[in-house]
Amino acid sequence: MPEDYTVEERTQIDNPEVMTYALYQRLRKEGRLKLGINPSNAVKVVPLFSQREQYIHNFWSWVFLLSIPAFICLGIFYRWWAGAAALVLVTFPIPKGLRGNAASTALQELDGGNEALYLYLRANGMLIYRFVQK
Repeated sequence: MPEDYTVEERTQIDNPEVMTYALYQRLRKEGRLKLGINPSNAVKVVPLFSQREQYIHNFWSWVFLLSIPAFICLGIFYRWWAGAAALVLVTFPIPKGLRGNAASTALQELDGGNEALYLYLRANGMLIYRFVQK
């Protein structure tokens, strides 16, 4: 570890659950910290995203919810196998994509300066820290 860290910063690095946002940004800028978020937990923080990202997430959530009755109707009024295939091939992958997108968006928001999101994720233990040795 370089000598330009203070004693307090070294303590925070040893215990990332108390790391400040300023130190987090500094370590990310230096390339010494990689951060991850569990995708299933990332959906819980969508309300803390920017308005644009919330709209995108809400749109795809509605597409998912409305695709289920639409494909059931397709199976009833057209062909049963077409509705079943559409349900399996279109509807089921959408939630997995939403979770992955929420996780990547959360990381982008953290790098973009969303300190409230960082503090919420840190307080709830949703961050996965990985320190890189240089």
